[in-house]
Amino acid sequence: MRRDPPFRRRRSFRTAAAAVPAATWEYWRQLVTPSITGPNAIPRAARPAASPREERLNDLVRANRMLASLDLEILDGSGHVSMRDLQNPNRYYTSRYVSPGVVKLSDIIENDLDSQPVAAPRSDRYQERFLHGEIYRTRPDVMAVLHSHTPEFVAFSNSSVPLRPVINQGAFIGAGLPMLDIRKFDPRQGIISTPALGRTVADALGKAPGLLLKGHGIAPAGPSLRELVARAVNLRTNARVLQQAIALRGTVTYLESEACGACGDEDLDPGAGHSRSWELWRNTIEVFP
Repeated sequence: MRRDPPFRRRRSFRTAAAAVPAATWEYWRQLVTPSITGPNAIPRAARPAASPREERLNDLVRANRMLASLDLEILDGSGHVSMRDLQNPNRYYTSRYVSPGVVKLSDIIENDLDSQPVAAPRSDRYQERFLHGEIYRTRPDVMAVLHSHTPEFVAFSNSSVPLRPVINQGAFIGAGLPMLDIRKFDPRQGIISTPALGRTVADALGKAPGLLLKGHGIAPAGPSLRELVARAVNLRTNARVLQQAIALRGTVTYLESEACGACGDEDLDPGAGHSRSWELWRNTIEVFP
């Protein structure tokens, strides 16, 4: 079998490396950096104490990176998460258009409910930002919103099998999540790229804890950012267990939300503003370079 000369192979490697998008390279760099220890460790600069507002925004950075980590695997190179401003309910925060796995504090943008930046016009925003603004407009109880293309959620969005609770942590799903196919409203669109489609998403969500987007993914909402992260992880775990139960070809037993009560959120205390799950992930998942 013919083999390329070494210089030709090296040139192909350089060409492939040059083709890697900067955001993807930075994400990979963040994943590798913590594993380099000893005398070759990459030094990390000490960070000054954050103000309460900065700490809340840091939580949004943490949420992006946690959800994109290999530990949780909710977000890939795309997808996005937002957080409502606690002081001004007509404002919310999201990152600029970068991979969730590399979001930094300097990437966070403050938006109004029309999903326009408050400080000044800018072009580096998510196309699907209208999903967030319109949900916040119609749901005063929602404090955080997520949109992901997690494979398990896409699978259920393309199936006639409803995503129903089969584990205690998924009890908040209730009778099932509503489904929306935005192509029925605009056949030219595959994403929520207009205010009108954002309002369609918010209307379809109603009072549910989340919405499946047909062939696209999911848009869960939560009463706090930390609870939203936990719910997203529990949703995926529930989807995996349900797929496994269906594959066994027996009778699947679903949880009745009335009987289970609040067991799906048993480790979440909205008053305290934190959960055992959040503290675990914060202490075990490397999120800051």
